[in-house]
Amino acid sequence: MTRTILGVGHDAAALDCLSRALESHFGAHYPIEIVTSRTTACDRLAALHDQGAATPLLIAAWSALEPLAADCLQHLHICYPQMLSIVLATPAEVAVIRDSAIAPYLYRYLPQAWEEIDLQLTVREALRRYDQEQQLASRVTALQAANAELARFKHSLEQQVNERMMALSATSAQLQDEIAERAALQQKLRVSESKLRAIVEAMTDLVLIIDADGNVEIAPTDPQRLYRGDTNPLNATIEQFFGHDTAAIWLAPVRQAIATQETVDFDYSLAVGDATLWFAASISPLPDRSAIWVARDITQRKLAESALETAKEAAEAANLAKSTFLTNMSHELRSPLNVILGFCQVMSRSATLPVEHRANLETVNRSGQHLLSLIDNILNLSKIEAGVIALAPTDFDLYALLDEIRAMFRLRAESKGLTLDWTRAPDLPRHICTDKLKLRQVFINLVGNAIKFTARGRVSLTADLTQRDDQTLQLHFAVADTGPGIAPKERERLFEAFHQTTTGRAAQEGTGLGLVIAQKFVTLLGGQIHAHSQLGQGTCFEFEITAAPATSLLPAVNHPARLPTGLAPDQPAPRLLIVDDLEDNCRLLTQLLQPLGFAVQTVNDGEMAIALWASWQPQLIWLDIRMAGLDGCAVAREIRRREAQPQAGLRTAIIALTASALDDERDRILAAGCDDFVSKPWLANTILDKVAQHLGVRYQYSSAPAIAVSPSVIALTPAAFQTLSRDWLNRLYEAASAVDDDRIRELLAELPADHAEIIAAIDQLIADFACDRLMDLIEASGTLQS
Repeated sequence: MTRTILGVGHDAAALDCLSRALESHFGAHYPIEIVTSRTTACDRLAALHDQGAATPLLIAAWSALEPLAADCLQHLHICYPQMLSIVLATPAEVAVIRDSAIAPYLYRYLPQAWEEIDLQLTVREALRRYDQEQQLASRVTALQAANAELARFKHSLEQQVNERMMALSATSAQLQDEIAERAALQQKLRVSESKLRAIVEAMTDLVLIIDADGNVEIAPTDPQRLYRGDTNPLNATIEQFFGHDTAAIWLAPVRQAIATQETVDFDYSLAVGDATLWFAASISPLPDRSAIWVARDITQRKLAESALETAKEAAEAANLAKSTFLTNMSHELRSPLNVILGFCQVMSRSATLPVEHRANLETVNRSGQHLLSLIDNILNLSKIEAGVIALAPTDFDLYALLDEIRAMFRLRAESKGLTLDWTRAPDLPRHICTDKLKLRQVFINLVGNAIKFTARGRVSLTADLTQRDDQTLQLHFAVADTGPGIAPKERERLFEAFHQTTTGRAAQEGTGLGLVIAQKFVTLLGGQIHAHSQLGQGTCFEFEITAAPATSLLPAVNHPARLPTGLAPDQPAPRLLIVDDLEDNCRLLTQLLQPLGFAVQTVNDGEMAIALWASWQPQLIWLDIRMAGLDGCAVAREIRRREAQPQAGLRTAIIALTASALDDERDRILAAGCDDFVSKPWLANTILDKVAQHLGVRYQYSSAPAIAVSPSVIALTPAAFQTLSRDWLNRLYEAASAVDDDRIRELLAELPADHAEIIAAIDQLIADFACDRLMDLIEASGTLQS
């Protein structure tokens, strides 16, 4: 028999969302149908009934402001009382439902903003209950059939006795024989009745047969669970079972079942001593104006549901607290880091900065970047555990990503004398679709660890394709090293947060979060990560991810290797407004933008920002989101509202600045009217690229040409410098010691074209901020003049 789940209500969006969720979990076995009116629901239920189909479950999108919805549900339950109902309602509407006429007919209600797992469990439990009730009805029907058969047998017996008595009237001998036979048959009947009662008393469910006047014909073995007092449970009244003051309440559903000749189902509780017992009752009519009451103890289920609800509320409160913590900590930590790293970038461009201060500045920058990495790792782990991080799949070039990782760690590996082996399988797809940033972070964490803990030998990364179809790709990656290996007892806790191996603690580096984050990201990417290691022979981390073939790829964007020195000629100075409640942040952006030729003004609160925008009409606003008073989103909404008015003038580009670590912050910012956003701490190139993107400005750079770096840059050795001029090497050494990138590139421009490989290798060192490495190589070549 087909069993259909019916959804009814006036909220089309809620019903559509509900239909999709039900279809995904139950559509294979239960057809899902959605109707939007009482008439349609009644007609559809009647049609299904005529077709022999069952409708075990009705799900209604309840609204306390729509009385017709309540009337509809009440009418449907009067017509189809066996059907269970679940109502979707807001917390404010729950009280309305409890006081409404349909409250007795409801099986459950769920919040409008239901969780899919709650909906799935509730619907599954309702369907299970419906099946149990159908099974119980079948058992009752069988019992009724047995009773009917017993009645027919008794009637037949009486006929036989009468015939025997008439026959025995002829002679006393025949009469005595018939009396003896009747006595034997009565004994059998008593045995049969005794067996039937034993069967009823052996049932775990509580069974009563009650007539319309409240007379109880059969009681369970332990009647104290259902009535008060010490009366004989057999042939008692319902007042003796439940007490005179509540007898009418208990008798009402019995009379309803007898009157409607339909089963009445409901849950009820009884106070027994210090405990409260819950029962699920099913009252079915019997042919003799009585009803059979079958009650099952569901106390444990009720306790489990209560515990589950309590746990759910606690989990939701914990998630809310963690999300609030993430938002606040992200802002409080990233905002001062933005100032520290930003001023490092601005000060490094100064031509008058002394050499010793440049070295100190580089130390500050490295320490700040390390602190930022630590903060990002902790916040990433917290976001994963709070469930606020999700995949952001994009199409990208996998080959380029692998080359980028190799280039990133090449100098670090060379400085330790390690060999990097990168192997790609011939059938490895070049263009794929998955979350590039998370996959990149996994590579960085695994390769970084391998290089960190390997003193000699090699570090290898292999990539191959394990499975492919039209929709999915199964990719396998392995990062192996020849390091000291990991002891078996330490492998068990390898992926625990803040846990470090003995080697890791000895190195006094890291936080113990890299592998944890790698494992979480691999899981999000649809795979698993495993570690294989032997002491003294190295370690290998293997993982697989699920990706999709790329559908489109954006063209590669080539960013200049250096910051611009100013605006290109023949361009008016664009007006830029900086809005931030921290003066340090305003001063930082001003010192970056103003020397390049931009007209810059700053304000420290939202009200002043709106006033200055109206009077000065900037072309672009750098807008901090979290400010005291009027925050950035409110400022953006107000500006967009005023721009929508007639004669408002040109539209201003608004770029938000946020220190939040939450991914959904972007949606809220863009919805407020911002055109783009930049996360703190930002890079100078990012700020300038955004201005160029939204205003179309062009920059000019120093005369030294940018040198393209190939992924296959040669490994620079001291011997390579022995063919170069000593005077040129002295000037190069001085520029490297001053961390003067522009001067170094000017010197590289003096070299002839046949030194292209050396030029590319030195430029790569500069791009990797490895001026100290360049100085070490020049000193080791023995070519410096004293």
